Amino acid sequence: MFGEQDFIQYWTAFKFFINGENPYDIEATRALQCSLGHDCDQVLVSWNPPWLLILMSPVLLLPFTMAAKGWVVVGFALSAAAAFLVADCYRQDLRSTIYALIGVFINAPLLLSAGFGQTGSLLLFAAALLLHGRVKSGSSLQQAIALVLLSVKPHLFILVAAAFLWDELRRKQLRIVFQSASILAFFSAVLIVVNPMILPTWLNHIVGKSDTDGILGLTEWNTPTLGNLLRHIAQQFSEGRADTFLFFTPAAAAAGLAWWLWRNPSIDWRCVMPPLIALSLWFAPYGWAYDWAVLGVLQASLLCWLATGGADRTLWSATAVIVGTQFTAGYMTLRLQLTLDKLIWLPAVLLVLWYIAGRKAGERELPTHGV
Repeated sequence: MFGEQDFIQYWTAFKFFINGENPYDIEATRALQCSLGHDCDQVLVSWNPPWLLILMSPVLLLPFTMAAKGWVVVGFALSAAAAFLVADCYRQDLRSTIYALIGVFINAPLLLSAGFGQTGSLLLFAAALLLHGRVKSGSSLQQAIALVLLSVKPHLFILVAAAFLWDELRRKQLRIVFQSASILAFFSAVLIVVNPMILPTWLNHIVGKSDTDGILGLTEWNTPTLGNLLRHIAQQFSEGRADTFLFFTPAAAAAGLAWWLWRNPSIDWRCVMPPLIALSLWFAPYGWAYDWAVLGVLQASLLCWLATGGADRTLWSATAVIVGTQFTAGYMTLRLQLTLDKLIWLPAVLLVLWYIAGRKAGERELPTHGV
């Protein structure tokens, strides 16, 4: 059923969590998921940071089928909210808001995320919330909440986090970092009170000390990242060293970002964050294509920039490219049933579009009205 395939891992983990049982017990999870009609030969365990269960708890408290449908509705509501937040970063009028909605919802990964029952819409909202807090509201609490939401899948946002920390240090401010740490500390306390075993078990798995059978390790995954592509190429020459690309690639990207920040210490987040999101996804050690729903921030930001800058021909051309690109991505995955790693080209196309559209718009300054 739409929205249930991966959502079941969160729902079953939450049931074990609130009952004081082990959410990472493979056989218990298999039995519960099988009773819900899931494939009994395939068990899905949620290895996301366990505070995700707290964030999703209002939905996870519902019966399974109702919860899955509810999460789809929540996801689309969060996506719409993300569009309004992005539009407000540039200039929130009807025209820019409409194009922001187009940029967010013409998005094959968002549809994939909803169909799987994944968290792509939550990440999309969090990225938009961080951008808005950085360039418009200035609220430190808003930015802290956004960072906590993004910590659900921190490996996808290494470059964004590095730029954020650089900017905070440059401003000689770390209040937002401390607020984020305080929120996570509170969530950890709640986790320990409700189920003392969940954090130690999860941490043991993260550091590689888990004895849980039936879980594929990182080096066995096949995800649409540059590191994974380079690993497959390197395996033809040196099988033993190929996996190093999964970690070398994000490290090299972080070094390149550090060099760029050193030369450009002042950050205009409306110009920097949208493409940096795409680069973070592309250079991540791993990351599934349904998480790329967050690319909606780049698409919405680009269209808002062009819509408020009066570059109509470029705006219409960029919209057409986005529609064509996302239709192709959707056709590949939904119609041709190709594996998700085949979408590795998607962030690259959107990055090129961002650069070309910006050049054709005359390198004009971003609108400052209302910002």
